[in-house]
Amino acid sequence: MAKTIAIELEVNGVKESVKTIGELETAIEQLTEELKKTEIGSEAFNKLTTELNNAKSELKTFEKQFE
Repeated sequence: MAKTIAIELEVNGVKESVKTIGELETAIEQLTEELKKTEIGSEAFNKLTTELNNAKSELKTFEKQFE
């Protein structure tokens, strides 16, 4: 039986639900680009860092399942 999993991330101030590894990788790229433009130590920087870390953690979890 297949499971449907959706991960909710906030990218560029918009909450997105990602359902594929490709979408998750794209979200990580978008978060990284947005983080590069954000002032270090600001509230937005901290929020983006948290979202990026969560997304990377989810991706690592999926990758481990394929090993």
